[in-house]
Amino acid sequence: MNIKDFEKDIQQKILSRGREYFNDGNVISLDYDDDNDEWTAEVSGSDDYTVTVKLRKTGEIPKTFCDCPYDLGEYCKHQVAVFYSLRKLLAAGTKTNAKKSPKIKFEDMLNKIEKEKLIAFLMDFSAENKKFKTEFMLRFSDEFLDKSDVLAYARNLIKSSFKGFVHSGYIEYYDAPKVIKGAEKVLAIAEAEDNQCTAVSLCIVILEEMLAAEADYNSEGYCYGIAEQATELIGDIVSSFAEDTDELKQIFAILMLYVSDDKNQDFTEFGFDILETFIPLCNIKYIREGVEKFIKIIESKSDSKYYKSNLQNLRYGIISKFDDKKEAREFIENNLENDNFRKMAIEYALKEKDYDKAVKLCLERNNTGRIYQGLTEWRELLYNIYEKSGNKDAQKKLAYEFTIGDNNNSFEYYLELKTLYADNSDKTDEWYQVFDNILSAVNVPPYSKSVYTKILIHENMKPELLEYCKIRKNFITEYYKYLLPDYKDEVTEIYTDYIKERAVKAFDRSGYKAVCDLIKDYAKICGKKNAGEITQELRKNHVRQPAFIDELSKMK
Repeated sequence: MNIKDFEKDIQQKILSRGREYFNDGNVISLDYDDDNDEWTAEVSGSDDYTVTVKLRKTGEIPKTFCDCPYDLGEYCKHQVAVFYSLRKLLAAGTKTNAKKSPKIKFEDMLNKIEKEKLIAFLMDFSAENKKFKTEFMLRFSDEFLDKSDVLAYARNLIKSSFKGFVHSGYIEYYDAPKVIKGAEKVLAIAEAEDNQCTAVSLCIVILEEMLAAEADYNSEGYCYGIAEQATELIGDIVSSFAEDTDELKQIFAILMLYVSDDKNQDFTEFGFDILETFIPLCNIKYIREGVEKFIKIIESKSDSKYYKSNLQNLRYGIISKFDDKKEAREFIENNLENDNFRKMAIEYALKEKDYDKAVKLCLERNNTGRIYQGLTEWRELLYNIYEKSGNKDAQKKLAYEFTIGDNNNSFEYYLELKTLYADNSDKTDEWYQVFDNILSAVNVPPYSKSVYTKILIHENMKPELLEYCKIRKNFITEYYKYLLPDYKDEVTEIYTDYIKERAVKAFDRSGYKAVCDLIKDYAKICGKKNAGEITQELRKNHVRQPAFIDELSKMK
């Protein structure tokens, strides 16, 4: 193709679009790179794309490339626009684009514009661009709010952040970081505040406004995030007190007023976190009485399991820290419906070597007399109890269930099970039968559980692993190392088929690059000769995908 008459080599539809891009001035730069002996252009469109063109003195174009995703033809509209620009530029007898104007610094420009002109521009621009106006107001609104009442100022500052960003009762995801700007400023004020009571009150304002906003508008968690930071600051303030003071009394009263307010009775983890900050100070009588009183109030108003569990944890925190061990133990035994306390009770039973009780506590977990299959955590705890008690038969049964259950630890339990049978040499035949049962259970075509291949590799069962890879070709990239050198030809054949399948499914540049990466690994595993052959085959079979051909040409 020659720059002088490139039109005859390009589809009319693409040619027309490229000419339109050229006429509209979408080629925003065109420069000659002496180092690479090629032209480089920037073309604007739905996005900005880079076009490179190699050009011989005769006008021939041996190579050209555009980084846009188009791959339905050899050339795209961006390249065509550059060809037109390049031909025009060369006709003028130069290798450089029009002289570039020196860049003007934005800051210098602002300083030179008259104030009245700048205000007039901002008024006109903000009238046409609502989001700019909203962000401008967000950035500077706090300078115009009344600061005589710091809490009212804080609340107004937070509310002002939401103006312009709430549409139909919803906040767009990309606007979510902006709506918390006011709350972030208030948090910074609280962190710098010397008066601890004022700082806590500012944090409460953040909690009230942010939790209400998250419930009303759904900020994708951004409002919750700043609420968490406010709660952490409250915790830091409370924990800074080592003894009772008048300021601590005020802070406790402020926080108890907040958590006991009826409008906050949709109690959240933030309320529990606030209460928890006072547990280390419950040696102070009024604080313990206040916390326990509030716990009773919440218990009387809600039968939520979530609330009950958290309130039990708070109670235990107080009892375990300030009461005797007997009371703490009794509290645990009386609240076994709470998983945390059931686990504590099991730990006590194990320390006392009361294994029957530990097993019973585990089995009672789901009130059925046995452990439900999905409750892996409790079943693993049960296994540990059997192990500590020396109950190998129970261990074997549970280890078998774990192995065929395809849990994260299935293979580890397979090894445990194998060791349990190996410890008893008289039951070798029994192990072989168990082993066959395991393989049958974890390999049910067309699906196999992940533990299946781990067992094959561990037991060096290469023929079975090869059959697995023949059915699921994508795994050859992972398991070839266990098949070589015994099955070199088979590995090459499976790997080749897999690359071809991936090439057929690839439809964009990232997909083409992934295929090329596969070929590079293939060359190391199956040899450069085979890699060269499959590369040539792909060039022939995918000639109508120029982006793919380009990626293949980059391979060394």
